[in-house]
Amino acid sequence: MKETDPISNVILSRLNNPLIPADKSGLEVFQESKRHIKFKFSPCASDNGYVFITTEPTPKAKVAPFADDFRLEAIGVPKSLSNVNADYIQYLKELHEIYQGLDTYKYPLSLYEIGLINSNITARKTQDRLLYGALDSIITSLGLVINKKVDSVDMRKEAESSEEDSEEEEKDDDDEDEDDDDERNEIYGLKDLWCVLNFLKATYFSSDLIFAKNFSTWINKSDSENPSRELLDQVLDLENPYNSDIFFTYVNQLIIRGLFDQSLNILLSCKYQELKETNDFTFYLFESLIKLLNEYHIIHNAGNSSINVGEEIVEYIDEPILQDKINVLFKDFKKNALECIDTINEYLLSCDNGDFSINLDDRALILRLRKTFSLLSGSKSVILGSSSSWFEALNGLLLFDLPNRKLLPDHLETVLSSRNHSFEVDYTNIWETLCYSLLKNNNLLLVLKSLEQFSSDTTAFLSVLLDAKGFLKDYNRIDYLQSKGEQLGGIGDTVFDLELHDDHDVDEYVSEISDLSITQFLLYNFAVNCFSNKKVIDIGVSILKSLNLRNFKQILTDYLPYNYYCEKKDDYEWLMNLCAENKLIYLSNNLNKLFGLQLYQSGDVLQSLETLIKTGDYRIVSKIIWEVVDQKLIEKYNYDESTDSSSIIDLFDYQDDDIDINAVAELSNDQKSFLMAYKLDPVLKRFLSPYILLVKYMKYERSNKFNVSKSLLVDLVNFNYLPTKTLSILLLLLLKYFNLNFTNMSSNVGIGLSLFETSELMEIIQTLNKFSKETERKSELRKADTYYEEYVKLVHTNLNHEYTEFGIEIPENISELLKILRNRISLEISRKYLE
Repeated sequence: MKETDPISNVILSRLNNPLIPADKSGLEVFQESKRHIKFKFSPCASDNGYVFITTEPTPKAKVAPFADDFRLEAIGVPKSLSNVNADYIQYLKELHEIYQGLDTYKYPLSLYEIGLINSNITARKTQDRLLYGALDSIITSLGLVINKKVDSVDMRKEAESSEEDSEEEEKDDDDEDEDDDDERNEIYGLKDLWCVLNFLKATYFSSDLIFAKNFSTWINKSDSENPSRELLDQVLDLENPYNSDIFFTYVNQLIIRGLFDQSLNILLSCKYQELKETNDFTFYLFESLIKLLNEYHIIHNAGNSSINVGEEIVEYIDEPILQDKINVLFKDFKKNALECIDTINEYLLSCDNGDFSINLDDRALILRLRKTFSLLSGSKSVILGSSSSWFEALNGLLLFDLPNRKLLPDHLETVLSSRNHSFEVDYTNIWETLCYSLLKNNNLLLVLKSLEQFSSDTTAFLSVLLDAKGFLKDYNRIDYLQSKGEQLGGIGDTVFDLELHDDHDVDEYVSEISDLSITQFLLYNFAVNCFSNKKVIDIGVSILKSLNLRNFKQILTDYLPYNYYCEKKDDYEWLMNLCAENKLIYLSNNLNKLFGLQLYQSGDVLQSLETLIKTGDYRIVSKIIWEVVDQKLIEKYNYDESTDSSSIIDLFDYQDDDIDINAVAELSNDQKSFLMAYKLDPVLKRFLSPYILLVKYMKYERSNKFNVSKSLLVDLVNFNYLPTKTLSILLLLLLKYFNLNFTNMSSNVGIGLSLFETSELMEIIQTLNKFSKETERKSELRKADTYYEEYVKLVHTNLNHEYTEFGIEIPENISELLKILRNRISLEISRKYLE
């Protein structure tokens, strides 16, 4: 749950280890110590920083040391998905597809759940295969995101370099450079994440058959700048590259890194073939070296052999037969390497004994070759001496001493404890530090918390895979939260929770969240974060639903109405289906109300009313209809025939039971299709009855059918629930009908005859009496008068022209209008009496 400041309403984030004790006495001691709490964000990553204690700049007296004077507490700004680009949105969708594809295998398996031991073994193998494939897919997708980001930055830089410089452009370029720096920092973070994922793939998810292969892949992808290609180009340009120390140093480094294809290509291109004419023994050694590398290349890639077992791949099954075969091949390889070394030693011994002589260059070349053979035979001293980093040395021992993952801790200890060769971990390198932490301490919590600052989304799905493998079973959510501050770089508590409304909701929520595992906790945060971007809200909903939270409905009800903007009908239908599937009645009403109002603001009145009527909030439906009626009254004197004929809401006229067939025949094909397909809600139709009357009245009046239009207007004036301001305008429109019997405007009405029935006149009198009573209050009269005057002013030109033809002067206010109407009614009653 988000905690907010009671005064500023700013969201608060509490430190996991407070700098000031929470009790009152602790606060008093802190205040008396003349210290302050300050914070500083990193210039390289503006969303991360530290909180710390400091004294006043110039303290008046020496202050005693405070307990936490030298402690830094990590803080961070939660990252949002609101501004991510389309490529990252696609990446999130791919993560979700991977998650969904795991089905039940995304949960830890147990013997009790599965049953028979054989079934358990099969299920475990299937799960291992799926989890490995899932992590591999995540790595591939993340790699594409990184490459696209790199390309985007490079393209912008290239475009900027082609523009001419100017003072204004320089200012803009400074802003763009700052954006580029932020994006580069993000790229660096994602690359560190990508490197750690490759390490986890090798050490935690690979089978024994492909462990060594993937471990070498991790090293070469993470430290891709070594060995230097420029150095190799310089060596190969030499007349005899094989006579160079640098050449063999480079080859040995490639071999230690498991880059057998590259090392073979370099050996074949080093011109050693010319030795066949000058020194057949060294030529033989080169040939033997190439043969050995080919042999190990087969061993190294044995896990990827295309051995079909049904539809499964053998690398995930760990077939004992294949493993035994690889062990035999490795023993033969070691034996052949040692035989080559023995051959070299015997050759040098014979030379020393005077059996024959060789020049110094040939002897140096043979010694370099012996060193390479010693490396292949698994000589620890040679492997350590040929390595440039601890992870290179570790990989060399894994490849050539004994390729067994169980010996990984022993090999690491050998590397780090070597007296003759000093290897240090580069703690400024994040991926290297995290991978070392996993090797040394298996500290998964530290790694997860650290990776969370680079991509909390990826970390959430990574935790699913780790949990399914059983690596998180000994930890709970509290362990994870208490590890905050230990991660590299530091990040604050990025929990996105609900703003609940009462203590009961709060207690229920806290109880719900406290029961979550680490994986559920991270997935929950990711799902709620998805609500900040409409394009991934469906992913957030799907994740939340998979967590089976008791407060799932409450979460959707609190978040969806304010985060999902319906741009089209498909969006609305998706939300309604979601509400129907989960029986979210209250949310359905809220969404209908918001979408209905949104449609009304965009001008789609018909769809708006159809949507709002479903909420049962008839007050807002009524308000909108009267607003539409008022707008129609204004349009009466600003009539545009083309606009009116295309107005879909005016087709309500043809929804009545009494349909004018001739009028329907004149409609466009689109409008006819609308009439055939559309069916008005019966309740909405009753609400729309005054509007329908108004539309009909205006139509018949334009056709000079005054008898019909008068009757419709009288019915409308006598409507029980007319707002006073609307009634005042309708009464003004009714005024001219009292003058029609004195003119020759209508051929349907004889001069001197009244248009009104006596019953109609009596009903109008009752309406006027009721209106007078409602406007007795000065505030109500003032409101009605103001609207009346604004209306007359808005349509004055056309209204004045029409009323002048009738010989009518427009009343200045409502009181004058009522007085004139009563006089006209009196005359009409008298005329009816004379008739």
